[in-house]
Amino acid sequence: PPTGSHFLFVELPEVLTRLTKEGLLESLEDHISCISGPEFLPKLQSLEFREYFYLDQVQLWQSLGAEDAHLPTYLDLYWTARDQLEYMAWDIKSSLGTQAFIKRQLENLAENRDSAQSLTGLFKDKTAVLLAGGPSLDEVLPWVKAHRSQLVVLAVSRIARRLQEVDMVPDLVFSIDPHPVSFDVSKEMLLFGEKTLFVNLYHVVTPLLSNWQGRSVFLGPRFPWDTDLNDSAGYSSGPTVTNVVLSTAVDMGFSQIVLAGVDLCFSRSGHS
Repeated sequence: PPTGSHFLFVELPEVLTRLTKEGLLESLEDHISCISGPEFLPKLQSLEFREYFYLDQVQLWQSLGAEDAHLPTYLDLYWTARDQLEYMAWDIKSSLGTQAFIKRQLENLAENRDSAQSLTGLFKDKTAVLLAGGPSLDEVLPWVKAHRSQLVVLAVSRIARRLQEVDMVPDLVFSIDPHPVSFDVSKEMLLFGEKTLFVNLYHVVTPLLSNWQGRSVFLGPRFPWDTDLNDSAGYSSGPTVTNVVLSTAVDMGFSQIVLAGVDLCFSRSGHS
């Protein structure tokens, strides 16, 4: 076999017991392992499975016993191993591309000073309106302006330009995206001034946070590793900034949350 290869045989417990009793597993070479189903995932992790996966050098074969399925438990064993492999592959793929998030997290260390945990439960018996970027936003803005004194306005950063056009300053503005384009579409929020609180996820694009001159609080951990300096409270990481705003609004204790521009379905014309 090629240098660095490892062969992992996954067997039924009763077969392993008999093989051990006969002394047939004592002289296996280092690159060959014979294990039971429950040992499969721990063994993969000990063999640095990620490195093999990165190189696209992982293969799963059915034994003749699994193909024949004379004993159905062999086929069950194969399916379980296959599902576990697929889960590990998904976990690895989902972790790829996180470099941008970690880089932003480190770049934002000096700015991520105050935790959004301080907002928890502060707005009981209050009404919030969540302004997002959907087509229905313009339909609701006149109502929001008419009732502005009765509402706490929460807005996603990318609608800042539109809010400037209608002369509306939100109480809280939210942003989460680590990519440079987020600054381009959100930079008008920098004009809101001292009356607005900026709530950012820890990995928000750095120029947006570093140029913000008002108050800000951050969601999530300060550091990309375990430390007492990270807040223990949970937070919503998405998948969109609107989800984060809604989750945060719930934690803030609002008794009523009105959604504006939050279009969660498709119209007949295909618009979201």
